[in-house]
Amino acid sequence: MQPAQKHKSNSSPSVVNLDQGRIPPQETGMERTILGAMMIDRYAIPEVFHMLSEEVFYKPQHALIFKAIREVYLQSDAVDIVTITNHLKNSGELEAVGGPAEIIDISNAVSSARNVEYHARIVLQKHIQREMIKIAATTIDQAFDETTDVFDLIDQAYSALNEVSEISVKPQESLIGSLIDPQIEKALKIAKGEIKPGIPTPIARMTNKTGGWRDSELIILAARPGMGKTALAIKYGMHASRLGYPTASFSLEMSK
Repeated sequence: MQPAQKHKSNSSPSVVNLDQGRIPPQETGMERTILGAMMIDRYAIPEVFHMLSEEVFYKPQHALIFKAIREVYLQSDAVDIVTITNHLKNSGELEAVGGPAEIIDISNAVSSARNVEYHARIVLQKHIQREMIKIAATTIDQAFDETTDVFDLIDQAYSALNEVSEISVKPQESLIGSLIDPQIEKALKIAKGEIKPGIPTPIARMTNKTGGWRDSELIILAARPGMGKTALAIKYGMHASRLGYPTASFSLEMSK
């Protein structure tokens, strides 16, 4: 005798939690190591600040300690057990992180800040993994909703993924003085013809002076209204196109 089949509901299926009871990706031990390294070696702090923010830490207590270190550091005060403990005490967050004993334990657990950048990179990776899980769960949940506009959902998913991808981009600051001399040297070589010209402009004299359009350059064409900026820009583009360079034009002033 066959068992009776369960009645199938026509309602939308519920979404199974993606973590299925599993612990989210995390490295709380390395979070403690990073915080300890920042308290024993001031020079480790800028390295970490380039990569991490409070939101990256899995444990809220660690995020509070990191915020305290950042605030003390930006006040140009010494960053150590005493200053961080006092700062957390004044902000009313000392007990929330585990009290003075926790600050001492975190600091004493580290003997060197040598590998702090490596540890920060791993903590950042775990944060990105958690964000990916969150995006996937939200996308699945909305995809099951019949009222969801699928094209809006695609845009939201792309936008969320782009935000996550930008988290891993480490900012690269440079002193402007270190950039000027190489540019001057490059300009002189272009003027002497030692560097192959870029994309030629329709004005030979301009091409000779500038070396033409080159990779990564942002060319700004400026003039008063009605002076023919758009027409000249289109002429530049048409000239490059005739020479075989792929060219596209986008105008925010006109319709499609």
